Amino acid sequence: MASQALSRWNSAWPASIVLAVLALLPIGSSAEAPLAIGAVAGLVLVWRHRANLSGDRAVALAAIVFACYWLPTLVSAPAAIAPAKTWMTVFTLLRFLPFALFSAIALRDAAIWPRIVAGSAA
Repeated sequence: MASQALSRWNSAWPASIVLAVLALLPIGSSAEAPLAIGAVAGLVLVWRHRANLSGDRAVALAAIVFACYWLPTLVSAPAAIAPAKTWMTVFTLLRFLPFALFSAIALRDAAIWPRIVAGSAA
């Protein structure tokens, strides 16, 4: 019984982290804690699966979407009116890449998606 509950938790915690970020976004900066947990987990997952990442389409899509989000900020930073604040923003936006990779790697199981859709719709 305990191993069944542990197995269920192992498959549900990535969805819980993503849903926590979505649910806490409207409440100030409270979404930063689950975002940080997901980013650290993303770094661990990238390290563990580094040999298989080159052919993973979800990881490639997450990296491309992140590049489309981050590169314009990087390119426009040298011409900023407030350079210190802009460069700080450029560097703090980097935290989204490990979280995007976490989402791409941890949520690739199709059985999790109905929970994600139901949780985000609630």
